Amino acid sequence: MVQQALSYLVNDSSQAGTTQALAKVDEALAAKDQDGVAVADVEQAKTDLMNGDTKSGRALLQGSIAEAVAALKPAVGEETGTTIMVAPFESRGSLTVTDWVFLVLSVLIAIGGTILAVRFRPPEGMRDLRRDILGAEGLRHQSPQPKSNGRDHDAR
Repeated sequence: MVQQALSYLVNDSSQAGTTQALAKVDEALAAKDQDGVAVADVEQAKTDLMNGDTKSGRALLQGSIAEAVAALKPAVGEETGTTIMVAPFESRGSLTVTDWVFLVLSVLIAIGGTILAVRFRPPEGMRDLRRDILGAEGLRHQSPQPKSNGRDHDAR
């Protein structure tokens, strides 16, 4: 019940989530089997949750089941073994002025780089550069070879 209360607090930080967590805390306090649960911590967590202090209440609830969680066997197979409920990541919201400035500067730099790349590209294409690298540049400037009768083959 305490773990269920924690999941409500983690997944829904609104008043509705706190209300559902308090219901689970009440069920945990009313349960007959309270082995491994620090009941005093659960009662203090209930008081904190009722006063609106969800951070303290959550910390107390996690601490109240530390002994029971420590007694669990290690997870095997597809079991995760997760024992602590972490809060979801908060979204950043909309872009700030600084974010917009960096975004515009990045776009302008990308456009400028593209213009410079097109403007100053070399006149040779990739085929010409490959031919130059392979040594075909010298062969291109030589006089044409006489046509053979098909018996001797040039290894070029």
